[in-house]
Amino acid sequence: MLRNLAIFLLLVSAWIAGPVSAHAKDKPQKRDGDYNISVAGFVKGQGYATVTGLQVRLQANVVSESGEKGELNASALTISGTHFSGTGNVLGHQATFSGRLDAPDSDQEKALKGVRLVCTVKTDEGKYSRIVGYIPALAAAATGDGDDRDRGRGKGK
Repeated sequence: MLRNLAIFLLLVSAWIAGPVSAHAKDKPQKRDGDYNISVAGFVKGQGYATVTGLQVRLQANVVSESGEKGELNASALTISGTHFSGTGNVLGHQATFSGRLDAPDSDQEKALKGVRLVCTVKTDEGKYSRIVGYIPALAAAATGDGDDRDRGRGKGK
């Protein structure tokens, strides 16, 4: 009898509490696409990156600190999770590339607009550069409320 009463009380308390709703996490924005990139460090320049599936490709025209002009190339960097790495060339010298792709958790997140790419480049001579990239169409997207001043910090709410 006590067992039946305990089960009955559990059922009543569950009914009073109401249904439990599990919210599925919003899907992050897609990271595949064409990025504009800027290069700074021992070489400086502009270029583009392409992210497709599990691969990143970087291409930029760069100028060294001494005025030497050339290219930065990495045609097959491998993505693992949110990070990517591999080898390429900077001004004809072998280089290692190590970076990450950051995407907002949902379309509602205001702190991070679009998807960004960041990467550190180290040549075989021990010189470093940094790459930062973004997908232009996503970076220009409106937040939906027309007020970008607090950039998602919640101060205006």
